[in-house]
Amino acid sequence: MQKYRVNEACQVTGLSRKTIYRKMEKGLLAYSVDNGKRYIYSEDLATLTQPCQVKTVSGNNANNECVGLRDEVTQLHHKMDALTAVIESMTQKFDTLNIVAEINKSDTEDTCNTKTLSGDNAKRSEEAKQRLFTALDAMKEIPMYRGKPSITGIHKATRVDRGTVSKYLDEWYESTKS
Repeated sequence: MQKYRVNEACQVTGLSRKTIYRKMEKGLLAYSVDNGKRYIYSEDLATLTQPCQVKTVSGNNANNECVGLRDEVTQLHHKMDALTAVIESMTQKFDTLNIVAEINKSDTEDTCNTKTLSGDNAKRSEEAKQRLFTALDAMKEIPMYRGKPSITGIHKATRVDRGTVSKYLDEWYESTKS
């Protein structure tokens, strides 16, 4: 008959020290005291209802248990390999998205730099006007607000600045009537 200290009983049963001491105090777990230390016998631990029962494995049962554990480890290795493949795939997709974002960012910066470098307000104003007219011509239906073209609606649809829309909308509207 094997006897365990409280810490050892915790490891064997999977229960906490507090739970084991509580069961001792309530009389649900028998123990003995030797030189001021508590000991619990293996038979008493086996009576506990916990997820990890005390087992003694010998002979053929030990071989069966080893084979089962090896199979489980093999399955876990396969699952880990599959997860690794998924992570690598996701990493490649993430890297691709970052590259596309960097390209778009550099294109935007180049466009902004050329506008800033020109320094010619009239030229930039004409470029903005042409962008707006092109976007408005491409639209199938102009957003309206109270019977008039909606500056906010056009801004949302074309992504052209509201001030530019406001400045050139009447001119575009007149050019489409003729």
